Amino acid sequence: MAFNWDLRVPYQYSNRYITLRELEQIMLRSYHPEYVRRFIGWLHYKNGNVGAGGLSRTEQPTGPTFAPSLYVSFHWAGQRYNDGITAACAVDTVYKDGPDAGDAHDGIAWREVPIQGTAEAAKWGIHANVGVPGDGESWHLQPVEIDGHASWVAAGRPAPVRGYPIPTEHDPYYQAPPITPPTAQENNDMIRIDLNPGTSKWTSMVIGATTITHTVNGNHAAVLERAGTAQENVTKTELLGILMSLRATNASPFAPGKPAADADLHAAWLTAATRKL
Repeated sequence: MAFNWDLRVPYQYSNRYITLRELEQIMLRSYHPEYVRRFIGWLHYKNGNVGAGGLSRTEQPTGPTFAPSLYVSFHWAGQRYNDGITAACAVDTVYKDGPDAGDAHDGIAWREVPIQGTAEAAKWGIHANVGVPGDGESWHLQPVEIDGHASWVAAGRPAPVRGYPIPTEHDPYYQAPPITPPTAQENNDMIRIDLNPGTSKWTSMVIGATTITHTVNGNHAAVLERAGTAQENVTKTELLGILMSLRATNASPFAPGKPAADADLHAAWLTAATRKL
C-alpha cells in the first residue's frame, strides 16, 4: 500500500483539515525530523480521524495543563538534542469534529492514543506520557525516548533514534529494498512453474536449463526441451513422476536409469532440489 500524502487530517482547534503533506511541511520548519516521521506515520494509521491541534511554541501559555516554563516544554522549538538538532518534539492532538453541537475538533480519548509503556507506544515510537488514563493529558504526544524534561537533561538530551522501526505501510519515507537480479548460477539452479492464468493449470516448468512444456499430444503430455538438442517426449506418467518428485522428495528425475536421464541436469537437480516451488 502506497503512503497517502493526500489524506486530510484535523488541524488546529476549529474545524479545519489539511493534508499530511501540508502538515509535514509545517512541522519540518520547527520539529525534529524523526519525530515528524513517526507522528505523520501514526496519523496515517489513524486514517484521518486524528490530527494536530497544538504544535510548536515560541511563548508559553499559562494554566494548570502547561509546563511552568517554555524552556522545559517539548513544544519549544529551542530544545537542543545530542545529535545537534534544535527543535520541538511534542504535539497536542485533536479528534475530528463529531456530530455534536459544537463546530470544532474534539478532545481525544485515552483509548485513541499510544499510552506510555504500552505495546502501541513501542510500535509507533510515540507516547502519551503526561499522566495516566483518567488523570492526565491524553492529547500530548512525544517520542518514547523522552519523558520529563529533568530526566531528559540528566540523560544527556537524547534525540529520537533515527529510523525507529514503525510499520512500513505507514512510514512516510519507507523505500522497499531493491530487488537483486539472480546471478547466472542462480538462474541455472532455478525451478519455476508457469500457470495458465485462465485455468490455473501449469503450462511449463523450468529446471535449470531445461524447460518441460505441457502440450497434451496423444500419449505424451509434455515435451522436454534443452538448448541445442532435439526435443524429447515425456509421457503423462513420467511427467507425474517428475512433478511428484519435485514436490515431495529429493529424488532426481534425471538420475541414471530414469526416463529423462541426463548427467548435467541430474547435477543441476541436486543443487536446485531444495528450492520451494
